[in-house]
Amino acid sequence: MAGEMPFIERSRDTTSETAHDTAKDTARETVSLTVDVVVFSIRDGELNVLLAESDRERGRSSAGLPSGPIRPGEDMDAAALRVVGEAAGAASEPTHVEQLRAYDAARRGAAHGQRALSIGYVAVQPEAPAGGTWAPATEILDGTRELPHGEADIVRDAVERFRADLGHTALSTAF
Repeated sequence: MAGEMPFIERSRDTTSETAHDTAKDTARETVSLTVDVVVFSIRDGELNVLLAESDRERGRSSAGLPSGPIRPGEDMDAAALRVVGEAAGAASEPTHVEQLRAYDAARRGAAHGQRALSIGYVAVQPEAPAGGTWAPATEILDGTRELPHGEADIVRDAVERFRADLGHTALSTAF
């Protein structure tokens, strides 16, 4: 897995808060770049979120958001479409995909000494593929259904963006 994920190594110089202390702490930090996509669809009259199956290779023990590494040479938008396709099936493509924001290790629970930076996306899929696993957004927001690695925060942000977009775009016509 490490071979397919892009990594950035950087040096970090940290100086003491006092002007008289000139000691510097230099450390190496490995950063992995991923995308996490909140895919919305209406099922049985309720807003639902697409969940991906368990991915033990990435340390995931339960279903969570479609996610994956940004591959070398791949742009973020293409990575988002790829992970949605892997989770929902190749024949299924969202009608709307929008970058949400970046999430860092503090919110994502990085493992193995790596800092995990994820670019969150929100997508709309008017016709939910039958093969995907869907969960009502309300279950995620109220904590009834737990998601790994702070992904509920990403869903919460995506719901806010989705509601805002419905108010000032033609997004509602997708349904």
